[in-house]
This record gives sequence, C-alpha cells and structure tokens, in this order.
Amino acid sequence: MAEDFQKREVTLATFVIFSPRYNPKVGGWVVLHSLCHLLNETGFTAYLVPLFKTADISPVDSTLSSFLNLHIRSFKSRRRFRRNPDWNTPIYPHSLRGIAKRDDVVVVYPEVVFGNPLRARNVARWLLHNPGFHNKHCYYVPGEVHFRYMDAYKPLPLPWIEASDLILTVLRTPWEQYKEPPVGSPPREGTAYIVRKGAGKPLVHDVNGSIQIDGMSHAEISDVFRRVKTFISYDTYTFFSALAVVAGADSVVIPDAGVSVDEWMPDPEKRAGLAYGFDDLERARASRDQLLAGLEALDRQTEGMVKAFADFWETRISGAHSNASAELSTIPVGP
Repeated sequence: MAEDFQKREVTLATFVIFSPRYNPKVGGWVVLHSLCHLLNETGFTAYLVPLFKTADISPVDSTLSSFLNLHIRSFKSRRRFRRNPDWNTPIYPHSLRGIAKRDDVVVVYPEVVFGNPLRARNVARWLLHNPGFHNKHCYYVPGEVHFRYMDAYKPLPLPWIEASDLILTVLRTPWEQYKEPPVGSPPREGTAYIVRKGAGKPLVHDVNGSIQIDGMSHAEISDVFRRVKTFISYDTYTFFSALAVVAGADSVVIPDAGVSVDEWMPDPEKRAGLAYGFDDLERARASRDQLLAGLEALDRQTEGMVKAFADFWETRISGAHSNASAELSTIPVGP
C-alpha cells in the first residue's frame, strides 16, 4: 500500500509519535508505528519517541530538573525499544527538550498519555479507544486536537479541546495470512475466543475445548481462524473479529451490559459480517461479502486518511507562519 503513495517534495510539519515498542500482538502499538511509517512513505517526516510513564510529570512544570527526568526516562526506554525492521520508523534523533521550542513539530499522543510531557506546541491526540477506558486518570491540555481512530469512539466534550471531524484509521488487512483454506479442507469445528479489553465480563459460551487466542501470534491466530467454526470476542472493538470473517469463520461480538447495537457501532455498514450476540448470526452471515468489500475499500482509504491528517497540520502551521509574518509587518520601524 505505502509503495503506491505519491511523495511530497516540500513539507512544513515534522511528526513525532510518542509510542510503546513494536509488538505485533498489540493492535494499538502497531498502528502508532504504522502511522509513522506511512507518513514517511508519503513524503512527510515522522519519528518515534519511546513512550515512558508520564502521569507523575507535572503538566505545568518546565524546570530543568523536569526535563532531565524526561531525558533519563527516554534513554531507558530506547534501550529496550523494538521497531518493525520492514517499516520506515526512525527514532527522533534530536534533543527532546528542543521540541518545546519548535512550532513545526506535531506530537502525536495516544489517548492514554497523561498531559503533554514533550511540551509540544502542536498536539494531536489520537483516540485509539474511548478516553478513560484503559486508565481512569485522563489529563488533556488546552489547544490539543483530538482525532478518532473510529467514528464509534466518543471525544470528550471539553470546551478547551478541539475535536476534529477527520477519522484516522490506519489499517491494512493481512489478506495473505488470513485467507480462507482451500476447497476440500477438513470441515470446520469448535470455537475460539478472545478476552483482551473484555476482561471482567462473564464468559457466556462453553469454554470446554474452546481455543483462547489471547497472547498468540498472528501466525497462530490465523491457523485457528481457518479451522474453527465460530470466533467469539468479549472485546467489543478488536480487528480480530473482522479477521475471523476473512478466514471464513462466524464472528460473534459479546455485547457489553446495557450497550445497544446502535451504541456499539452507530454506522450499520460497520456491523457487516459481525454478529452482536449469537442471535445476530444470520444477519452477519448474510453481510459477510459486505465486510470484505469494506476492508478492501479501507485499505485504499488509509492513504487518504493519512494525507488528510498531515494536510490538516500543514495548513495549520502554514497559517500560523502567515499570521506571525503579518504581525511583524505591522511593527513600526524607525523613529
């Protein structure tokens, strides 16, 4: 996909993505690295900064000791930081302290990061889940712009936060790994399931003999999906639900208590191929082809989403430069 991107010759923004190490088993970490890679392949400049704990760094303290603490944490994170060797994801090579002085740097934080530890002037908060889902202590700073990974996620209604209408879904379907088994393969049987972000929900299916895929590699999961009849997800938002359909299995999402199907996925087209509870299986099976077509379209749309995100910041930075130049031109010169 990235190889087909038309690269830009001149760009204004540099993107710095505050991210955990690459782990193919953790979807949120993968998409942060993927965004960095796709921005670079499009012709923009993007780097990773290894994520470290930030909740105890004061959001208003900009003293030297605070920055030294930041540097120490960053150095420790770099030593065990893993990247995808096949992707273009360099680590930010300059002093982190200098980010606070640059108006051309856009720092991308996932929603779980507390505040603005890199003191960036331009903050893009990427909501990879609903704010507060993973950690109850959210602190978002005035002036940052929120971008949702899915339109189903809900930005916080805070007056000092700008919620962009742009959806930033960075996703590519690994068709070659999850394709259906050939005709004549042994008949499907049994179930598989995942818990992940559904931890704490009661297990409503018979787990005797059911294969739990939590912690498995993609190769192991694709093998399971190509053999079982039904995949059951207690995590209501995981791409594995769609990948099970790609592999030819029925895919059932176990509803959260008190959450209607419209609240779970407001856009009916996004529910295609996925059963919201076992009673919804007939509709899900009938709409399987619609899900597959949607994934193919999403592969194509990812390029447009990445470019739209970058263009948003290019326009904003360009406008800020123009305003600064206009202000300077009004300053009287001479006696």
